[in-house]
Amino acid sequence: MVLGPVSMKWLLLLAVVVALVIPAGLLWKAALVLAAPLIALEVNMLRVAGIGVGVEAWGYAASGPLKEWLGWAAIGFGAIQVLALGLAMTRRRVHQVKIVA
Repeated sequence: MVLGPVSMKWLLLLAVVVALVIPAGLLWKAALVLAAPLIALEVNMLRVAGIGVGVEAWGYAASGPLKEWLGWAAIGFGAIQVLALGLAMTRRRVHQVKIVA
């Protein structure tokens, strides 16, 4: 399974859907959609590192099930990050400054 392009496609689609439903400005929505490929790149790097650690720890025989499990975990972790970023964009606080004369 080639996870890089697959995870990027699904996380980008999730980011577009989240951007369509969150009550945020256009710039925040564009930032969310532009962050999705970076999140996909990050989780893919973590997946590859996890496979390397697993193969070193348990040998090459564990690489098949390990790749499958880490692939699903990486997509899940990326989806959580996209959803959390969308939620954080709706939770912005406006700080008001009171000027005392």
